[in-house]
Amino acid sequence: MNITGKIPLAIGNLKSLSDINLSSNYITGEFPTILYNCSKLQNLVLSINSFAGKIPDDIHRLSTSSSSILVLGLYSNEFTGTIPLEIGNLSNLEMLSTFGNKFEPSTILMELTRLKKLRYLFMSNTSLIGEIPSSLGDLTELMTLSLSDNNLNGTIPSNLSRLKKLLSLDLRGNRLSGKIPQSIGDMIELLLLAVSRNNLNGTIPSNLFIQLKKLDILHLSHNRFSGTIPSNLFQLKKLKILDLSNNTFSGEIPLSMGDMTELELLDLSKNNLNGTIPGNLIQLKKLQGFDLSDNRLFGEIPKSIGDMTRLKWLDLSSNNLNKIIPSNVFKLKELEILDLSNNRLSGEIPQSIGNMTKLKWLDLSDNNLNGIIPSSVFKLKELEGLDLSNNRLSGEIPRQVEALNLSDIRLSSNSLTGTIPEDFGRLTKLRVLSLHSNQLYGQI
Repeated sequence: MNITGKIPLAIGNLKSLSDINLSSNYITGEFPTILYNCSKLQNLVLSINSFAGKIPDDIHRLSTSSSSILVLGLYSNEFTGTIPLEIGNLSNLEMLSTFGNKFEPSTILMELTRLKKLRYLFMSNTSLIGEIPSSLGDLTELMTLSLSDNNLNGTIPSNLSRLKKLLSLDLRGNRLSGKIPQSIGDMIELLLLAVSRNNLNGTIPSNLFIQLKKLDILHLSHNRFSGTIPSNLFQLKKLKILDLSNNTFSGEIPLSMGDMTELELLDLSKNNLNGTIPGNLIQLKKLQGFDLSDNRLFGEIPKSIGDMTRLKWLDLSSNNLNKIIPSNVFKLKELEILDLSNNRLSGEIPQSIGNMTKLKWLDLSDNNLNGIIPSSVFKLKELEGLDLSNNRLSGEIPRQVEALNLSDIRLSSNSLTGTIPEDFGRLTKLRVLSLHSNQLYGQI
């Protein structure tokens, strides 16, 4: 629907109305206090509209002697001011969502802890400041707690471990510091734990994950965690997404990583990991995203990577990997992004790279690759970016160009000869063309 304008006052005459869902429209005006007259109202969803102004202090009037509001959805509007204290009087509220408005900075209301029946609390991007009150641990019916993308500081309260029914804990994008409390490991129903983009530090408690058997999404990226990756982390057999990127983890990648057979995304990039890439990756059949870039890994790229046939994104750049690229890597037909740049890889780029028909970005720059540029590269019709710069490639640039989606071509600092292909003139989307430091000649 595309409802516009304000809510008509006549809606207050609908005394038996129990559910109102006006989400995803273009409705304007202030919070519709006329709805206080709908004495049977239980579910009110005003989300994704253009409501503005302050949420009224008497919002508790949504609950009457004959009925109590259960669901209050206010997200993605233009509400201003702060969330009123009186919201704590909606004693039967089960779901509250306030994210994506224009609220003034304020602390988390202590009054929220009076909502003992609350099951879903969505307050991400709500301009929250200050510390997370430990009393949130008293909301023992909570199943989802989302406080992401605010300006919360202090530590993660250990008292949150009392939320035994919690399925999702999302604290991403704040300024939280200190360590992850060991007690988080007692939240045995957790499916999602997300604390990325904070200032958390220290080592991960070695037995944090022992009881979190149901966890399927874990985001710890963009913090200052250190030490080795706990080996029991890789015993979470149901884990689908694991993001530990942008920390200072060190040591080797445990061999047990190959046992996480449900993984779909594994990101260990931008750490201080060393050693070789484990070779027992053949069991990661469901993996679609694999990023080990910006570490200190060395040795060869395991041939078993070529058996991860669902891969769409493979980034092993900025390590010390050497020798030739396994030929079966170029048989990953689902791959869209391949970045092996800034290593010490050698050998030739095979014509079989043309089998990667879904490839959108190919970066093999800053290696020791030699031989010619295979003509099949320029026949990849989905290709948007190609970077083969800073290698030892020779011969002519392939003349026939069918990759008409190319917007970025970087072939500089090689030993390429001949002229610039005329077909480059057909690349209407081309924005970057870097060919310097070669032996090319002729007209542009």
